Amino acid sequence: MLKKLITIFEHDFLIAGQDGDSEFSYQDGIATMPKQDFKALADFVKDINAKTENDENIESWLLKPSRKKSQDALKAAQFVGIVQFKDGVIVEILPKLYRPQTDVAKVNEQTNSRDLLCKMLKTLKDARFKSFNSASLAAQKMHLLDIFVMMFLDELDAIIKQGIRSKYIPQEGNLNYFKGKLLVSQNISKNHGLLHKTFMQYNDYLPDIPENRLIKSTLVYLLKTVSTSALQKRIRENCFIFDDVPLSTNYKLDYSQSAHNSRLFSHYQALIEWCNTFLTGHSFVTQHGHNSVKALFFDMNKLFESYVGAKLKIQEHSDFKSQHNQHSLAYSYKAEHFGLKPDFVFRKQDKRDNDIKEKLIIADSKWKVIRKRTQISQSDLYQMFAYYQRYKAIEQNPVKVWLIYPYHGNLASDFIHNYNFEQTFVGQDKNSIHLEIKFFDLDSDKFIDVKNQVLTHDITG
Repeated sequence: MLKKLITIFEHDFLIAGQDGDSEFSYQDGIATMPKQDFKALADFVKDINAKTENDENIESWLLKPSRKKSQDALKAAQFVGIVQFKDGVIVEILPKLYRPQTDVAKVNEQTNSRDLLCKMLKTLKDARFKSFNSASLAAQKMHLLDIFVMMFLDELDAIIKQGIRSKYIPQEGNLNYFKGKLLVSQNISKNHGLLHKTFMQYNDYLPDIPENRLIKSTLVYLLKTVSTSALQKRIRENCFIFDDVPLSTNYKLDYSQSAHNSRLFSHYQALIEWCNTFLTGHSFVTQHGHNSVKALFFDMNKLFESYVGAKLKIQEHSDFKSQHNQHSLAYSYKAEHFGLKPDFVFRKQDKRDNDIKEKLIIADSKWKVIRKRTQISQSDLYQMFAYYQRYKAIEQNPVKVWLIYPYHGNLASDFIHNYNFEQTFVGQDKNSIHLEIKFFDLDSDKFIDVKNQVLTHDITG
């Protein structure tokens, strides 16, 4: 059962409380935890960082060692999700909402943030989130772990409506009747003098299959984990439905033997992935030991990219491609080097003076608050410059590059949104590279119109 829940946001701090303090508190971006829980979390972060020191594994950046109030602290990065301790304590990290905040909005910030996260998760290629209906989340005010459990249960309800799969399983036994095939040697040895018994080999159509064993085991596990009586009731009801199914004795083996990726069991796919998440640590970062910790995190940069890409794809753009990796920055004999992979590449019609032209848009999304132009990363600008150069070399139509940030409604009055980078090459006239800074509003799912200021700069000089 859930004992304690503390909710923080991206870039908030976690610190340890005083000796003997068993309470959690949160104020002004700082969460105070009991010392034993902070130590368990700090050890977890240290262990993961040591394992991934030379690896690009995202888990090495979940929480960063830091200092706050003259003491050791952990700072949340751009990752959101949950950290669950063995004793039932959960730390929930939510997306930071960068929008104008009214008093009412501040009160509902946690609920709104969870709702936003679920909307974003639905756009991932991960089957677990595709069918989830987040419409009622605001009213239920669930924390993330319960939301993930609800996703699992919703998938399970859909499976049950279609019918739980079974299959013919070989059985052997001493029966009072003929069924299947007589095993002569076993019958002689076991039934000497027992004329009413027959040792038979036969097939029974049973639900005892790897997929159902994983589901049953997940239900039993979650019954000890969820915090709401409504979810506990749903889990118990489903346990009753799977009463004839034994528990899995080897999660990883059952997962490897499951047929959830086959055509016959395709409707099981999302459900079995949830089982694997909860039971085996797939998609979890797991540390075993005295202070076991489980974590399920999502990179907000990738979530923002996925969400913006999903919306762009349906908003009148043609030939839309995400993570386009067909070109490289440099070439040598029979080889390509420094592959280019812009987040989005698509074509858009440009209507001017009754003349319709098609232009190529190359765009990157950045989950970062930009309030003034000095906060735009210089490396991002050079990256967009490289995109332009390579794509323009093979493109006949006009090419534009976009940098996309989340809209927050608090831009500096002199913020510049459009840039013309001028380049001069020997024997050539100046060419203008047009870069637009775009702000995507997560409430309206549209780009926000801004002032059309233009800054011209010679990027080559």
